[in-house]
Formats: sequence, C-alpha cells, structure tokens
Amino acid sequence: MDRSWMNERRISEEYEKGVSKFLQYVEQNAKSVNGTYFCPCVRCLNQIRQDLGNVRDHLFMYGIMRTYTV
Repeated sequence: MDRSWMNERRISEEYEKGVSKFLQYVEQNAKSVNGTYFCPCVRCLNQIRQDLGNVRDHLFMYGIMRTYTV
C-alpha cells in the first residue's frame, strides 16, 4: 500500500484520498472486534480500538503515526 499520503498536509486532497483508501483496506483486511479497529493516530498510538468513523476523525484531527507500518 502506498504510504506517501501520510506525509501530506491533513487538509490536502492527497491526505483525504489516502485516508479513504487506508480505511477501505482496514475494513477488508484487519481483524475487527465488535466493529472496532486499532487507531493509528498520534493520540491512540495503535493501542486503542475505535470504530472506523472515529479512526477517520482521529486521522484528520491528530494525524497518523509517522512510524505506522501495521
């Protein structure tokens, strides 16, 4: 998966498209627990589960961890 969007400004179209593609990938490939997934934002640090709507919001509010790989 292309990760270049992670370095874009959160208000950019590239970031928005990257988040959308990322969330689609997560929904199709990651293990869900009661409809929640680990959130890779800089606040949750991939340790707190959120539903996809909250993950999306967090990625725009706080940004994604620069070291995120899984």
